[in-house]
Amino acid sequence: MKLTQLLTAMAVGAGSFGTLPALAQERITYADVQDGEQSVNYKFWVCIVGCPKQAVTAIRLDTIVSVNKHTYSVDNMVVKEVTIDTRGNNSIRFYCMNNNEAVRKMNDRTKNTRKLIDSKTGGLTTKPAKMFPDGTYSHNIEYLIDDPKKIDDIYESALNAVIKNKGCTFKVN
Repeated sequence: MKLTQLLTAMAVGAGSFGTLPALAQERITYADVQDGEQSVNYKFWVCIVGCPKQAVTAIRLDTIVSVNKHTYSVDNMVVKEVTIDTRGNNSIRFYCMNNNEAVRKMNDRTKNTRKLIDSKTGGLTTKPAKMFPDGTYSHNIEYLIDDPKKIDDIYESALNAVIKNKGCTFKVN
């Protein structure tokens, strides 16, 4: 099935994507989409990661509940993440993981201190943390992005699409 046929089927079918006649009539092709954001005439935020044959996410704007961006540390990694929550059971997550040498050095220096404190307090200083990827669930759609700047660009694109209620296609290479 071609990508255009799949998107047409999604637009005409039931579910959280619902019916969108403009999308079905336009016969969208993504072969010529450039990096960055392009305006479109339909009420979807579409994100292409890599080439259209690799990954395309199309989210109807009126199903987006929230667009969130945050940064957190996991062991020696810094994770920068954008999460788009939708009505229903889907979360779309774009994230970038980078080594953080400063965090690694600090963890190495404080490892023995942490063990000593926890042995004296019964672990009271331990705080809850997401253990990547143990905290992910099957209803998440996840994309690993290489460049942390592109995480910011994805956030701005999705947020602006929702605020302005104007669809767009955003390509990340």
